[in-house]
Order: sequence, then structure tokens, then C-alpha cells
Amino acid sequence: MDPLFYTTADTLLPRLGTADAPHLIDVCVNEDVAADPFRLPGTDRLDHRDLDGAMALLPPDAEVVVACQKGLKLSLGMAAALRARGRHARALAGGVLGWGQAGLPRVREDAADMTYVIHPPCTAPALLGVWLLRRWIAPRADILWVPPSASGAVAERFGAVPLPDDPRTLADSAGLGWQPLRDFLHDAIVAPDGWAALLSAPKKMHETHEAAAEAALPIIDAAWTALRKDIA
Repeated sequence: MDPLFYTTADTLLPRLGTADAPHLIDVCVNEDVAADPFRLPGTDRLDHRDLDGAMALLPPDAEVVVACQKGLKLSLGMAAALRARGRHARALAGGVLGWGQAGLPRVREDAADMTYVIHPPCTAPALLGVWLLRRWIAPRADILWVPPSASGAVAERFGAVPLPDDPRTLADSAGLGWQPLRDFLHDAIVAPDGWAALLSAPKKMHETHEAAAEAALPIIDAAWTALRKDIA
């Protein structure tokens, strides 16, 4: 595959789950989505003709990977159009079909469109859950921090989903059963003392839960990069 036009799954996979991941745009047609209702982690879904929508999502220096079902005309065309507008964009070789056939991580289609409710305290599992949302499931989702006594009522009124106490449950509910990620989450949950110490600094340095959760993201990014078991 010509690297001027394509990126490969092997190149993309190590960057998922960190702030270094490129912006992912899925341009699969509705029929293909209905037949296989999953997307790559952290993906925005757009019509292949919606260049203005794509440009609105992307910062000027963004690196972009565009995926369609097979990695052919739709993704190549949108990537070319984005390059013509000054963006660094390439198509995903093999498309979402090849990605799925390789057993690589995917997220259930509707999970990316949900609003989530979470309540204090900012425990390690809670911060891991926010990391899962921001890096894997729904980067643009609204995450509503509310008191525990109000979480159920807020979820009902806002059509939201309560964030599970165990991030592994969140991953499962989003269809994200990829084993290396599950192993990482398992190791974090069964060693709570170490993770509690690791993630205590953001809670001490920031006044709001929202700010503490955002500050925890690069810490968990680094842990994921160092501790993941699928890539040496």
C-alpha cells in the first residue's frame, strides 16, 4: 500500500488509546452500517460528501485517517479532498471490514452517541471509565458529573446512561471486548492501591471533577502505552 494514500492497521493500532491517535472518520454508507453496526474506536461517522462537517471537526494540524467498508473509493476520495484543503489525511487500508476480520477493537455503533452520567468520588475506576469514553468509545460524548443521590434522576431526564462502577462493564456494554484492553483494565482493577496512588494527583490539583478527569487522561495514556500486552 502506498503510504502517501494509505495507513495500515498495524500502524494505527499502537496509537489508539492515547492523545497521539489520529482523528478517525468513518464514511461507511448506511446499508453497511446496518449490516455491521460497529465502528473503530474514537471514530466520527460522516457522510463521504460532508467535507465541511469534517473540516469543522479537525484542528488545522490534525492527522486524519478515513475509513470506509473496504478502504477504496469513499475513504480514498474523502482523504484526497481533505488533503486538498490542507489536512494530512490518508485512508485505512482494508477498511473497517479488514479491521474487523483481523479481530481488532471495535465499538458498538450506538455507544458513541450516548450521554453518560457519573458521580463522585474520582476513584481510579471512575477515571479509567472516563478514559475509556474519551479515548475509545465516545470522545465527544457529554459526561455529566452529578451527586450520587441525583445520578438516576439526571440520567432519566437527560436520556443518559449511568457510568458503571467497573470500567470493564462499560467496555463490554460498548462491544469493546478486545482482550489486550480487557487485560489492562483487569490489572488496574485488581491492583487498586497502586492505581489509586497513581491517579491521586489530579484530584488534589484540580477543583472540579471534570478538570481532574481530563488531567488524568495523559497519566492513563502513559500507563496504557507502557503496560499493554499486545505490543512489545
